[in-house]
Order: sequence, then C-alpha cells, then structure tokens
Amino acid sequence: EQELRSLTNTISKDVLVSMKGLVNAVMEGIGEGQIGPETVTEQSGEAMAQLCMWQLVVGYNLRTLEVREEMKKSLSAGATGTPAAA
Repeated sequence: EQELRSLTNTISKDVLVSMKGLVNAVMEGIGEGQIGPETVTEQSGEAMAQLCMWQLVVGYNLRTLEVREEMKKSLSAGATGTPAAA
C-alpha cells in the first residue's frame, strides 16, 4: 500500500482516474461486463504484459500532456507578468 502511494503521489487525479478507467475498460472487455472489484479471473502472462505496457504508454503520454500544459501556463504567465493559475 505504501509503495503504491509513493508511486502515485505525483500523479494528478485526472491521470489516475484515466489510468483506472483504462484498466476497468479492459477488464469489462475480458469478462463481457461481468467483472467486479472482487471477481477473480485468470489471464495469460502475455495478456497481463500487454495491459502493463498499455498502462505505461498511457500514463507516460498523459503525464507528457500535463507537463506540456504546465509549461504553456508558465510561459504565458511569464509573458504577461501574472502568476500562472494552478
């Protein structure tokens, strides 16, 4: 639990919700909408590896978009002389 918090404490809520949504969408596709939080499923190592890879790719891209937006705000604030809104 502590490791999970340390890995996700710098992730914005929007990115975290998006990544959870991806997992939920994949899981619903696997179980035809019948998989809940307590459902136990069996998947191949390859399927789980693909899910992990997609999580890495999506997380990286979402974080890149966040950084880009933060930079735009910072640059526009610097150009106008006003502090950037968070």
